[in-house]
Amino acid sequence: MKLSPRNKRIVVEKVISDQEKESDTYLSSFMLEAKAKKQLTEAYIVADTASDCTIQVYPGDMIVVEGNMVEESKGSNFSFLTVKENFVVGVLKE
Repeated sequence: MKLSPRNKRIVVEKVISDQEKESDTYLSSFMLEAKAKKQLTEAYIVADTASDCTIQVYPGDMIVVEGNMVEESKGSNFSFLTVKENFVVGVLKE
């Protein structure tokens, strides 16, 4: 099942930290630093964006968002994470 977002929302997927799975050194250090500082921001991968989004993020981009603003929509056979575009702090690039 696929969610087609509306109303300036972005569908995201949680980035798995290196403690959960081996991953890129840059990402690992970002996630560990964020947890050490107990920041409220988290990294996510963009899965899809609403057509009315005004920020330039694309599927596959890694974004930093205010973690407490990510919403989960669940059903018996689906689960999606979404965030409104105004809670995106930035795009992570190497």
